[in-house]
Amino acid sequence: MKLPRILIACLVILLAGCSVLQKPVDTRVTATLTGGQKILDQIEMLEDEGVLDTVVVAESFPLEIIVTGSKKAVGCLSKGGTWLNRHQECEHISALNCAELGGKYNECASVCRHQGSDVFCIQMCVPTCTIK
Repeated sequence: MKLPRILIACLVILLAGCSVLQKPVDTRVTATLTGGQKILDQIEMLEDEGVLDTVVVAESFPLEIIVTGSKKAVGCLSKGGTWLNRHQECEHISALNCAELGGKYNECASVCRHQGSDVFCIQMCVPTCTIK
């Protein structure tokens, strides 16, 4: 009689452990952005990577772009940053904006931080916000 209870207890512990190991799902949001060619280029790249679901460009000045996609990416773009999806980083935003996005701010990340150690690198800082 105790064996089934032990098996049930083990199953409950196993399932609880699995739920802890699952990666959190990034919710989808919509935002209206303004900008020029630079933001259009980044949006096109993120759309190709599947980070953004829909993009609507309004013919106006300044250019208005309505995007729906990853909360992290859209949040970064709306703060004027550059989203690096592979590394879950937003470059070129302030510490305050990073805190609003729930990220960890580094005011002086290396420009070469994602390249191999055998690459010659200049001493240059890039403000980054890592959002997990």
